[in-house]
Amino acid sequence: MNLKQLTYIVTIAEYQNISKAAKQLYISRSALNGYLLQLESELGMPLFQRRKKQLIPTYAGEKYVDATKRILDIREQLYKELNDIADASTGRINIGVNRSIGEKIFRETFPVFHQKYPGYNVKLTASERVEDELMNGQIDWAIMGYGTARPSPPELVQLPLDTCEIVLALPVSHPLAGRAAPSGKPYNALDLRLLQDDKFILLRPDANARIVADEHFSLAGYSPKILMECNGGMIASQMVKDGIGPSILVETLVAQDGRVRCFSLQPKAYWTHSVAYRAGTVFSKAESYYLDLIRSYLQEHV
Repeated sequence: MNLKQLTYIVTIAEYQNISKAAKQLYISRSALNGYLLQLESELGMPLFQRRKKQLIPTYAGEKYVDATKRILDIREQLYKELNDIADASTGRINIGVNRSIGEKIFRETFPVFHQKYPGYNVKLTASERVEDELMNGQIDWAIMGYGTARPSPPELVQLPLDTCEIVLALPVSHPLAGRAAPSGKPYNALDLRLLQDDKFILLRPDANARIVADEHFSLAGYSPKILMECNGGMIASQMVKDGIGPSILVETLVAQDGRVRCFSLQPKAYWTHSVAYRAGTVFSKAESYYLDLIRSYLQEHV
């Protein structure tokens, strides 16, 4: 079995459908299905359960896919080391970003990276589930963050880049906005119970900043009225800036905008911007340069 064929199994497990996996792999459906049947025959056991148009990994299949991912990851790390030994000027970076601050950092830093490494291409995954995709090996490293209410999984290595507050953000038109501290001063605190009748703009329930928000609503003794749940912080922050309603967000999304007034939560909550990767990941020279760009960006802008 060659490494290319190992990719077939991982792709089938990812899409759980022969036709979709074949399309992703640029091979025919019949060829991929034939390869899977041959492999299962050689192993003497099924790797997938057939349920209508869906293929669900069996217990043996889960073990096979996990081992295959480790093999492919070892190959990827080896190629990075060989690439640096040869001082090659071409390659690919598989990077993930969350849809709030991560997207902004990528937009600002990639043009500088591309100028130094024009032969490199980037496979970018923008998702609020970037942590899961990193754990599954779909990406090599990610620009993301984690809050005080939800620490990083132990399987991941975090390179903390910057820490900021998670704040209560009010439109400047809000009746309580006048209680905010002057610009440039530490935030004043505002009792969340005073906003019990407000309709909030919040992130999805499984988003890190939302978990922090829910914890503070619980401490305040009520469940918030929700006007809207957003997939990304950029959308929620824009809604606050437009005067639609209050939110609880990472301060970097709202702090420098004159249309928003920020307050500290009680107790204070913090968000750490980081680069996360799986233990054992090898960084190429190009990736190390990109990491330095991200650090410099955060030092200058955050």
